[in-house]
Amino acid sequence: MRIWVFFIFLFAVQFGQIIYHQPVHIAPASSDLPIEAIIDDYGYDIDNAYIFFRTFNQFDYIQVEMLHIYGELWKGIIPYNFLKSDLLEYYLVAEVSNGGIISYPLQSPSDNPLRTRVDYNFIRKPNKVLVSSSDKKVSSTEIISGDDSGALILSPEPNEFIQQDDVMIAVSLMAVEDLDYNSINVEINGRDLSNNLSIQGDIVTVIPDNLSAGTYLVKLYLNSNSGIAYEPVVWKFVIVLGEIPKERSVFKYSGRLAADRTQANIDQQNFDINNYNFEWKGVWDYANLKIKSKLTSLDNPMQQPRNRYTATFTSPYLNLKLGDINPKINEYAFNGYRVRGLNFDLSTRFFDFNYVKGQVLQSLQGDPSYDAMYVDLDKSSIRTISGTEIINDTINIPDTSLFSITEFIDAVHSNPVNNEFDQTDSIHFIFNRSDYEFQQDIEALNLSFGIENSLEWNINLIKVKDNPSSVNNYLGDANIWLNKSRSIQTIKTGFEENPDSTYMEYDEYKFMEMFFSPDTSFNYNVTEIVNYSSISGIIDTIDNYEYFDESYDTLQFYEFSFADFFQYDRNILRDDINFSYELLNKDWSGNSPQDNLVIGSDFKFSFDRQKININSGFALSMYNQNIWDPIISKSDLDTLFDETVDGYIGRIYDNNNIISSGMSLDEIDLDPEKYSKYFHINFNQIPISPIDLSRGQIGMNELMTMPSLLYFLNIRLFYGGHSINYAFRQVGPEFISLVNPFIQKNIRETQISDRVGLFQNRLYLNYKWKHSIDGIDPTIENIMESNNHDININLYPGIGLPTFSFGIGIQKRTNDITEVDPEIMLLLAQSPDTVINWDGEHTDTRKLNVLVTSQISFLGNHNLTFNIFESNKIDYLAKTHIKLNSDYISQSSANKTYSLNIKSKLFPKWETTTFINANKYSLGEGVSFQEQDVFLFDFSTTYKLNKKIKFLKNGINYTSGSGLSKFSQFAYKMGFEYEFIDQLIFRLNYELRYKTIGSSSTKNSMVILNLGYKF
Repeated sequence: MRIWVFFIFLFAVQFGQIIYHQPVHIAPASSDLPIEAIIDDYGYDIDNAYIFFRTFNQFDYIQVEMLHIYGELWKGIIPYNFLKSDLLEYYLVAEVSNGGIISYPLQSPSDNPLRTRVDYNFIRKPNKVLVSSSDKKVSSTEIISGDDSGALILSPEPNEFIQQDDVMIAVSLMAVEDLDYNSINVEINGRDLSNNLSIQGDIVTVIPDNLSAGTYLVKLYLNSNSGIAYEPVVWKFVIVLGEIPKERSVFKYSGRLAADRTQANIDQQNFDINNYNFEWKGVWDYANLKIKSKLTSLDNPMQQPRNRYTATFTSPYLNLKLGDINPKINEYAFNGYRVRGLNFDLSTRFFDFNYVKGQVLQSLQGDPSYDAMYVDLDKSSIRTISGTEIINDTINIPDTSLFSITEFIDAVHSNPVNNEFDQTDSIHFIFNRSDYEFQQDIEALNLSFGIENSLEWNINLIKVKDNPSSVNNYLGDANIWLNKSRSIQTIKTGFEENPDSTYMEYDEYKFMEMFFSPDTSFNYNVTEIVNYSSISGIIDTIDNYEYFDESYDTLQFYEFSFADFFQYDRNILRDDINFSYELLNKDWSGNSPQDNLVIGSDFKFSFDRQKININSGFALSMYNQNIWDPIISKSDLDTLFDETVDGYIGRIYDNNNIISSGMSLDEIDLDPEKYSKYFHINFNQIPISPIDLSRGQIGMNELMTMPSLLYFLNIRLFYGGHSINYAFRQVGPEFISLVNPFIQKNIRETQISDRVGLFQNRLYLNYKWKHSIDGIDPTIENIMESNNHDININLYPGIGLPTFSFGIGIQKRTNDITEVDPEIMLLLAQSPDTVINWDGEHTDTRKLNVLVTSQISFLGNHNLTFNIFESNKIDYLAKTHIKLNSDYISQSSANKTYSLNIKSKLFPKWETTTFINANKYSLGEGVSFQEQDVFLFDFSTTYKLNKKIKFLKNGINYTSGSGLSKFSQFAYKMGFEYEFIDQLIFRLNYELRYKTIGSSSTKNSMVILNLGYKF
């Protein structure tokens, strides 16, 4: 596995695939966090892109899908309800169509994620103001200005009526680029309140004094670092003394239409991809509606759909989502996995009801051109008859033999002439299916009782089941191949006694050709596959001569559609052959239909004004890997773990003595047939029994080591400025959730962390210790254990000052097997060529991560991000492994990455971006040592012209590698953006690349066109 990780890394850098992303260092709490990235796919096409994220105290990452906006731009949203911790960790992964993956960070992203501090100084209101086209003609005191700056009004909302004691002016400056924070000024009705400004992160707040009832006009002034003034942010609100009047409902909407086309020529392959995006938002006083869709030319009926459709309706108590959704039902069993269907969420003060119904997978019938349906040679049969004999007017019953077609082909290979198949009297075909996927249905429910952040009890149920009837047992247009014959022609030349002579051998094997005799109504073709091979210098030891050998191995197949076969099946074989066929209805060669049930519950409560928070719960899974087999009865349970029918489950005997008591069937109130509508119980389920019954009793050890049980405990304390967290989790080896396939199983983990903010939260100190055991049975020895220590120091001195992030990580991993058994060493001494795979493991990993961001004003304004990442892993037992197995690849590795990103604004209309990255990676030691160096330089300039031609962009990219793979690549890129009419924008990006690998060079190109309209 380690060597494949190394090759994936080489693949990514060699072909120039990389993710450009500006890390998000601070995010406001309780607000959706948008994550954007430029994914340079080098024309090979990105199948999917994902954000993996978790809070600093969570064990597992949660996955959300990113959407392709246009060109190389992808965007994903981390939902606001996940931003409830102090620190968020995330990384990006993209899947390339040719099977590779790329990530950001590039190396070990799950171990080295990006970290975002969650800011609780201001909680953004969920309602956002959208301005429709009908709002553009109102007076200047009613419009929301500041579009050029990107500032977002948070409170009060424009034209909002507000109580006198609730007045707080708040504006988000997150989207404002190149902002000079010292230039911020605010006026209310012409009165300068700049001295009352408070800036926390990207939020500007003002709490004005002595405001009486009336209408107030707010103006917020902003300048860029280069002195250019943004359009003021202007709006009004009304202060009332009594009851807030109810205004007439006003409907507002906005939306976006976009289409893009990518054309590329990469390594003499042409790519042509079209994408269409639509987004519409509507806002009423009582509800919001959002509709999104993405259509792509990559959508293929032979694969799971890539098109996406989503409609979201939100109101104070009800959230309804339709289409492609990412529900949250259970933190470990179903937490953000994409399904297509309905998510109904009713939320009240004391009760929440969250219901999901839809499809995890859509049914796929398979590609009819490639074995989606075929004649199963192992199950199809041929019957031969020895003949009849009449003695004294009595007909003797002939002897018959039954062969599979596979056995028939093998017999013909052994003896192509003298075999008994000329006496065949009947043939029976069995048609099988493959290359399909069942429709996988899901139904999930979570009931929550109590008061949020005080006392909550959740009960959840997740049911996922394949629908076997969603896949047909035949395809009319399926292409059927049937073995016709085989011929092998061998040509031998160059005999010593006659070097110019040629000797030919010809062997022919007739398979179904012996019986195939269709009439003219049956439409079929004969397809040939020729395999050529040659061997020189072959010596015939008997006749003592040498020759050159060439071989032409020709396989012939009858090829026809199943529809033609179905119509003319009686007219394809000889008249003396009795022919029949059947279509299998189950037990196909592809995947078997599955059933999965997960039952879970958790309990949350808080004390001392939420300074003590406790969360504990469990999830129990039942999984059946083949529901084609029937449901068992209660009596079948008798032989579940033993072969004796005695009325006991798991009772084991030794010479009639009971050595394991088991459990009586009468004590078990379980009838599998009675509960069949909830779960399909048979001998294919995992585990067979959720609890060990062999001892005849159920104790605490049996409960805590149930193989399909997951349970956890989380305690969080807030005292003295510290956020202290204790977490424990155990996941059984057979815990399976089909809507969380990424969870690590058979593991017990304990985690303790502490986070403290000092100097008015300008300095954050984080420490986390995690102990993991790869196994849940405490009686088993030599289980793999790992200890992880992570220390992070984050410094945020203030606006306009450099920020620093420093992190170190230490991981020790061992299974305490450090010495080789002396008998193994003796065996190795006696047989030095013996290969022994030893289980010993002891590694030590050290990591260092330094991130510095700064703003510099010298010959322009520059935003700098500098990052150092170093990782060193030592395999202490590598030399011992190599002695036992010379092919062993050591786990020792080293990685050093240095990157610098500079975004500069040289003049009001000139901007440049510079990215430099140097990476040195090595793996293994001794003869297996491999090393790779990669250097990347990327420079681009942007010139902003006018309102029509938004910008012109040019850039170059140079990548080179040395070591295991030597390559270089130079690229030129250009683009522009043009606004035809208001909000109708056309974008073009073009890239030309010259790549050299060894002595070969190639030229590749790519053009991306995008047309978008906002309304």
